[in-house]
Amino acid sequence: MQPWLAELLSPELIPTAEGLLRHGAAAHADHPETLRAAAARRTMAAAEVAAGLVVSHITGGNHLGRATVLVQDLPNTLAMLERGALDMYRAKMIAERALRLDNPDLIPAFEQRALALVPGRSPGQLEKLLDRIIIDLHPRPNPTPRTAPTPPGRPAAPTSNTPCPASTPTSPPKPPS
Repeated sequence: MQPWLAELLSPELIPTAEGLLRHGAAAHADHPETLRAAAARRTMAAAEVAAGLVVSHITGGNHLGRATVLVQDLPNTLAMLERGALDMYRAKMIAERALRLDNPDLIPAFEQRALALVPGRSPGQLEKLLDRIIIDLHPRPNPTPRTAPTPPGRPAAPTSNTPCPASTPTSPPKPPS
């Protein structure tokens, strides 16, 4: 296990990280003060992690975000990582892809499918398959656009198959013979 992950998994070493894990913003997401306080906690925790690991605050925030996702949202991935059945690189790939999901309720399904693909796959192969899982989990948009019905007495709007009357060239009138 990476040393920075081990440090982040024991929140008592970093007081703000402990507060971040204990007081998630999800419980009071509708209060603006709570959102501001949660954002400030995340920023402070990232700065503390960065100082402890001697990296930039952005890198510290990235480490903290992945560790938080592993601890809170990807328990099976974390368990495989702790057992040594999964390396840190692949766990990081799974955590980063989990953060891309729009709906947090899809994370358990993503994790289950992702962990089933890990054994015997190279990181390059796994990366493409993880992206495919994300595509499969997101709902597909309706392929046919809806159009409002044309009111009576009004001509229908031209489609891509019918030329617009204003843009069709007209031939000059023929002289009478």
